[in-house]
Amino acid sequence: MRAHTADVRLRWRLVVGILVIILGTAGISVYDRVNRPDSVQSTGTDERAPRDGAHVVGMRDSDVRVIVYFDLECRYCKRFHAVTLPQLRTEYPDIAIEYRHYPLSTRPRAFPESVAAECAALVGGEGAFWRYVSRIYAVTPSDNRLPPEELEASARAIGLDPDAFAACRVGEEAATIVHADMVSASEIGTRVTPTIVIEGRGRSVVIEGDFPSQIRTSLDYIRAIPAQ
Repeated sequence: MRAHTADVRLRWRLVVGILVIILGTAGISVYDRVNRPDSVQSTGTDERAPRDGAHVVGMRDSDVRVIVYFDLECRYCKRFHAVTLPQLRTEYPDIAIEYRHYPLSTRPRAFPESVAAECAALVGGEGAFWRYVSRIYAVTPSDNRLPPEELEASARAIGLDPDAFAACRVGEEAATIVHADMVSASEIGTRVTPTIVIEGRGRSVVIEGDFPSQIRTSLDYIRAIPAQ
């Protein structure tokens, strides 16, 4: 009787072991499909490669990149910009950090603010983009509460030509750029801001929110992979 019971237990352990292996393998497969862009699997290149005129700080041609989908009325994006971004630039000088627009429809003032930030770049160059974003985050209470007149005031504050800036805001070029970033965000299922995509060396990790410890862990993981 004892021998029969032991045999049954052994069989159950074997069954459980096989199930663990099967489920573990399936889990790895799902993880790879979710976290690796299709183009990485097929060609070794990134489908979210920087567009012409992309807003990048750090080492622009780095093979490890942090893409930040941001909203100028998002309080957590504001915190990322003021605190996490400078820390990452200091701790990881060999990576590229790219900002892409994702103004949420729940904050209607965010879209014209994104257009204004693009106009800052079109009128004043890349440096003006970063100064304008910093200025907006410095003055906005967040949550769709920035007075619209602050957009023109911020342009003047960083030294942009007011007439060129105003003309840009009613044109189509800046809005087209913002829309392109929004399409890029929707392609990866972005739902919140900031959404942070860390990718390179055949891996991609998506983090929803400003979670510095997760960002660092993901960066350390990807940077530890040998360069291809």
